[in-house]
Amino acid sequence: PLFYYHPIKLNIVKKTSYVTRYLNGLKFTKKVYNILKGVDIDMFFVHSSPSISFMIKRLKRKKKPILYNIYDVFPGAAYELGILKSKFLNMILKKIQRIGYKLADKIIVMSEDMKNKLLFEKANEEKIIVVHNWFDEKVSFIDNEQNLFVKENNINTNNLIIQFAGNIGQVFGLEEFSELVMRLKDVKNVEFHIIGEGVKLNKLKENVKDCKNIRFFGWQPQERMNEIYSYCDFEIIPLHKGVIGNNVPSKVALAMACGKPVINIVEKSNYYDMFKKYNIGFSFEHNDIEKAVEIIKYYSLNKNELFSYKDKCINFSYKEYSKEENLNKLFESFNFIEK
Repeated sequence: PLFYYHPIKLNIVKKTSYVTRYLNGLKFTKKVYNILKGVDIDMFFVHSSPSISFMIKRLKRKKKPILYNIYDVFPGAAYELGILKSKFLNMILKKIQRIGYKLADKIIVMSEDMKNKLLFEKANEEKIIVVHNWFDEKVSFIDNEQNLFVKENNINTNNLIIQFAGNIGQVFGLEEFSELVMRLKDVKNVEFHIIGEGVKLNKLKENVKDCKNIRFFGWQPQERMNEIYSYCDFEIIPLHKGVIGNNVPSKVALAMACGKPVINIVEKSNYYDMFKKYNIGFSFEHNDIEKAVEIIKYYSLNKNELFSYKDKCINFSYKEYSKEENLNKLFESFNFIEK
């Protein structure tokens, strides 16, 4: 089969310029539709974006199947994060998004929680297919003896190391994570490692400036992913309230593929329950930081018990988040074209 593509030039705008970004999306819709006038299409595969409903509405005129792939629900958590400040505008934007849910023939989402969000927004359950965000099978565990990142940074792996690797952005649960770190600042055999950057990084550093057992490493090359996720004892994922269901933490599959259990700070949800159900980590609500402190203190004294998580985490990641498993689900979602 041949692969054709049509580049579409748009002006670069600031990420925080939401109105301009939305208008850019409308321009993109118009340019796409103009290109399609001379192209023979069997199916449309569209991705989530703020203005996607306008795209779907236009494509519907072509009377071809539309597969709507959602990896970020809009406006989603923007209102709860304080990015979108108007309750009225939030309501209007949600109504516009419902047009896309109604007109699409099939909808792909990345989790059961995301599916539930769409059902709340009146999407048709029969249209929705869950396909997890997968990881590359090249991601795998590296022993500390062969881990160059450990050696280069003189990391003491005898300590209990709790790592956050990723973007310290808007969805990062800053206050809860800061509280957790400060509650454990005097526990000498516990270390927190932050690998990454983001808009909340400076505020995080300010919050934990009195803590001596936290280290910041900055962004690392992607080819060092195996080294990064392999040396820690826990991967921690602190999420701002309202995020889960609108987004899916991508690092969870990577950490588990390296055999690492996950500590989550997140509201009750399918995602919250998953870690206890399959014994692959721990979930704590935002007001349960004391319970997280207790668990971390326990494993700081009983680190050898963490070996029991390794195979469970790896097996679960391959069963639920492998590329092969989820590509098959994705391809199966195309079957509706023939019906």
